[in-house]
Amino acid sequence: MRGKKVSRDPFDRILSAAIKDANRRLDFYQAFLELEVVVLGTVSTEQSTVYLKYLEIDNELVLPVYSSLAKFHSIFPAHQPYVKIDARDLLQWVEPEASMVVNPGFGVSKKLIPEELETLRDGQILAYFFEQFPQKEKERYLAEQVTKVPDTTIELLSACLQTFPPIKSAYLTNLYNPATGETPCMLVGLDVEPQDTESSRVLFLQVVEAVRQKTDIQSKLEIAILDEALPLTGSIVQNIEPFYVRSSIVELKKLFH
Repeated sequence: MRGKKVSRDPFDRILSAAIKDANRRLDFYQAFLELEVVVLGTVSTEQSTVYLKYLEIDNELVLPVYSSLAKFHSIFPAHQPYVKIDARDLLQWVEPEASMVVNPGFGVSKKLIPEELETLRDGQILAYFFEQFPQKEKERYLAEQVTKVPDTTIELLSACLQTFPPIKSAYLTNLYNPATGETPCMLVGLDVEPQDTESSRVLFLQVVEAVRQKTDIQSKLEIAILDEALPLTGSIVQNIEPFYVRSSIVELKKLFH
């Protein structure tokens, strides 16, 4: 009788931890959504349509999903058609009544029932498990998601913003929405001199273009002019030290000589 296969796939450690510790389930779901998985099926290049091949087990449609091609080939023959696809995209192609089994045939596997898959699609399950965390666990999780910005990038941003006199200061923070499961967005918040709506719009567009051209930021970055009427502005200004503060008027004049 064939036993279950043993794997050294790093994803297995995440799944094993989630099985043992409920506080690690969010880590599993997020890691799964970030995977490129391998499934039975074919792709129509003309129509960009994915045709999945399900197995019927006890009158239930089940889609085997593997976290690596090596795992897939250790279960299915080399000639078996397969599709490599991002897990997020796969969720959109799975039949509503079907279940998934992640890495079936291996020592560590997980069944995802239809209701579970639906909450993965809309992000509810991610938000739910995040809200179940104790405060310290939430802080731990958020700290792991934060994108570290290199000092060289901060210097480039500061030098770029210095060429825009209306900008008094700038703040850098991470915005994270557990429901999306996506990498946190870096937000550069700009505190600017009072000006009319059109002037603010022009300034914003100019800053965005300058930052895109002059910095080497690879991760997701958003830029916003801080509005005093928004609660987020007060939170940022009160709790975060600005990474950029406008120089004196004398120093500013030197930039234009």
